[in-house]
Amino acid sequence: MDKVEPSLQLCIDQQLPLSRRLLQALRSEEQALVNNDVDALEQITVEKNKLVKLLMTGQQQLRRHLAQQGLPTDPASLRRWLDSRPDKPSDSDLLLTSNLQRDAQEINRSNGILLQRLANRNQAGLSALRGQSDTGIYGPTGQNGQLSSFRLNI
Repeated sequence: MDKVEPSLQLCIDQQLPLSRRLLQALRSEEQALVNNDVDALEQITVEKNKLVKLLMTGQQQLRRHLAQQGLPTDPASLRRWLDSRPDKPSDSDLLLTSNLQRDAQEINRSNGILLQRLANRNQAGLSALRGQSDTGIYGPTGQNGQLSSFRLNI
């Protein structure tokens, strides 16, 4: 075995703890969104972005190491390489990493929806404060949006 394999193994070994940390950060982000905690959201976003960058860098290194081993860079090739190793990671670790990444994607999608709803609500509030029509907010007369300046003189 050449010198590249330990580096490849290191990349693989780093994925599980990084995936766990990312999932926790996304759960914290979700809680901050639900609680409308802007300060916590700012801190969590910094951590989340750092973890995503680390995971992406690790995946790039993994593909580079696979190519140096003469293996295709697809997941099936990685799996074949792992299965051929005497010190291969356990199937449960690989499954756990895959499940964590899938869960992280789902929470990230959900958080994106929460963010969009908050942005829409904030935009509607700003529009109402600016006196713009069609804000989606009903006034005291039961009319949606700002009253028109158009009047009928009878």
